[in-house]
Amino acid sequence: MVSTFGQVVTATLAAEAGGALGIVIEGGSKLRRHNLVWVAAGAMLAVTCLDMLPDSYPELGATSLLVATISGGGLIAALGKIAPTICPACDLHNSEYNAMPAIRGIWFIALALSIHCALDGVGFVAADNLNRHHDVGLLIGLSLHKLPEGLALTLLLLRAGFTRRRAFLWTIFTESFTLVGAGIAAILDRQVLPVYVAGTVAFVGGGFLYLVAKTVLVGPTSKHGAGRFVRLRAAGIGFLCTALVILLTR
Repeated sequence: MVSTFGQVVTATLAAEAGGALGIVIEGGSKLRRHNLVWVAAGAMLAVTCLDMLPDSYPELGATSLLVATISGGGLIAALGKIAPTICPACDLHNSEYNAMPAIRGIWFIALALSIHCALDGVGFVAADNLNRHHDVGLLIGLSLHKLPEGLALTLLLLRAGFTRRRAFLWTIFTESFTLVGAGIAAILDRQVLPVYVAGTVAFVGGGFLYLVAKTVLVGPTSKHGAGRFVRLRAAGIGFLCTALVILLTR
């Protein structure tokens, strides 16, 4: 069985594979890229609702779980107000049609996404350790989340004028903060009570819920592409497939 940190490495490599894919398919079918993002959003919804939050509930109770979840979503929403985007995959459609932010905005995006990636790593290790067993559903969900994230970041940097090599290296650097977050969580896990681990999982899960809603419900307009039904259908496929894996591996 792959170790927890090894699973985080796998998910990080998925993001970097997405970055490489972004270089290969630059200028290709936008709808295929968007479908990948929406399927990944559905997968993260399944992981959050069927895995992360239920596992946190016994330690936190309903009220604390709700507070932690809302706080996590609030943090990601606040970061999204500061940076042009904290989730390039969530805003992939709009970024392909709207003007690119100034280079200063690109650095803000990289900083915000680095924080996002670190929280991914923290949440993964905390959730895995909360169960005290390796969580296959969580690994699949996080990997599906990271793949379009790396793809979208690379495409965003290419549109900003980065060379392919520089865009890919920046994607690798930014996504490596997932490992930083995982390392911090692994160090602190043995020094904190389970209730705080559960609170961390719920906090990160709240951020995931915000990003899912932003991706699927506040996504592209029908003027530029697929309507809400198409987004919900793709997300539903991701949700059902991941939910099946979670139920079969628990």
